[in-house]
Amino acid sequence: MPGLIASMALGLWIAGARPANAATFAIVDPVPALLNGPAVTTDADTLANGGTAVAGVAAEGVAEVVLRVSAAAAGESFTFTVINDQNQPSTSITDDGAVGAIGATPIDQSAVTVASVTTAAGPMAFVIYRSPLDFARAGGGDDALKQRAIALQWTASNGADSGSTPVAIIRPLIVLTHGLWGEPSDWNNFGPLYSNGVSDPRFAVSLANYSFDIGGSLASTTPAYDIVGGAKANSLGFAYNAGQVAQQIDSFISAFKAGANPAGIAVAAVQADVVGHSMGGDVTRTMPLLESFASATTFGQGNVHKLVTVDTPHLGSPLALTLLANANECVRDTLATDDLYSFVYVTVNELNISISGAMGDLAGDGSGGALSAALQAIQPASTVPIFTPQIPTAYIASVMSQSQLDDLTTNPTLTEDFLTAWCSEDPLAQDLTPRNWPKLMSNQSDAIVPYASQVNNASPAATPAAAVHSGGAETLGFGAPSALDSVTGNPAEAINLLNTPLTDAVWTVLR
Repeated sequence: MPGLIASMALGLWIAGARPANAATFAIVDPVPALLNGPAVTTDADTLANGGTAVAGVAAEGVAEVVLRVSAAAAGESFTFTVINDQNQPSTSITDDGAVGAIGATPIDQSAVTVASVTTAAGPMAFVIYRSPLDFARAGGGDDALKQRAIALQWTASNGADSGSTPVAIIRPLIVLTHGLWGEPSDWNNFGPLYSNGVSDPRFAVSLANYSFDIGGSLASTTPAYDIVGGAKANSLGFAYNAGQVAQQIDSFISAFKAGANPAGIAVAAVQADVVGHSMGGDVTRTMPLLESFASATTFGQGNVHKLVTVDTPHLGSPLALTLLANANECVRDTLATDDLYSFVYVTVNELNISISGAMGDLAGDGSGGALSAALQAIQPASTVPIFTPQIPTAYIASVMSQSQLDDLTTNPTLTEDFLTAWCSEDPLAQDLTPRNWPKLMSNQSDAIVPYASQVNNASPAATPAAAVHSGGAETLGFGAPSALDSVTGNPAEAINLLNTPLTDAVWTVLR
């Protein structure tokens, strides 16, 4: 019942109702108008007039709002208290968020006392409220909800000015990020989280897209191809696409803040949760290495709250090493006829700069050896600036069944038949058999990425799904289903992880 009461109260406040003895107040998002660098300004006149009015916050532990309350006189003392959904003073800043004085670091109190100050709009008291670390709290009681609520209560020392206002707590935006040679439609069967444009009503879901054409801008490539006009950005490397996806996430968050969220209200939000398939996970893990990632508008924390990877090659794939070998040129060129290019580097017209290719970045033996420079850069032991934000990451993995492997023989595809006939001299084509392929993949794999690489040599609690890497793997001749199909249970596991608090040991801080 407390949650229902809080929701009803929130509706009344949004409609304009408030207690008769409440001082004039406002809750505003400080981004970007009230920022001074990566922190809220201490200028009283700016605080009194700026910001965007909101009714809630996304639970990601970074978003902040400013609550401003009119006072009878400057110097008057105000105590601000976070009230939980049991209508009691909060005892957990992790679950309910925290308050702090303007200019205080960190914001880490359940109650704080501040003095009102003189402003051009009259005397006012200000406090910062920072959102909870996660939407779903331990115990599973929030798993079915799309929003919950806390309240911010204030009491002035004169005893006359007091009141409270509910604040809606909603789930962060989710961004689904596809992989190598992929596109947003790869997620069309990822129900119940997302299916053909319809998402679980608890979540706001957006689709990142780095499958746009880049072939016309390429001056040269390594390896070289006769024609590269059909090449897409999904054949380029981690860093190039990290910049593209980071910008898209910022755009999605802007729409989310303006009301494109399950609550349909204006909220403060800074970060999104990302579910990354295949290289999409590597691209997301590369984002903190971008100079622009720890921007002032994210309070220096970046725009990713947590990352769930699905069959991501954290330690590369031996298939990438094999495809790039000179002996497999025929297979490589044949894939390129479908605009599936294996680049190590490309050079862009007129810029005279080289950009790493996706296949080169994905090179690794799948267990931690022979890693590309791009993979080395996102390993925990890599040398990066100490201020680089970190992204908590959890793994979803798949391992193909024997019957899916046997389909190479019992149910061959046209693509498989063509490769093995046309490129019969290539070792990779010769290995496209139930006997040889597991040796290439070091036994357990989803046909494309070894299991050890998918879990970064960790030991996740969840049992891997029986699935192959992607629809592309099915085209090669491996049996259905693929990792993004709803029947595998992987989408349900993604929801389970999104509902798992960051305080749980399932989350690994990789960067």
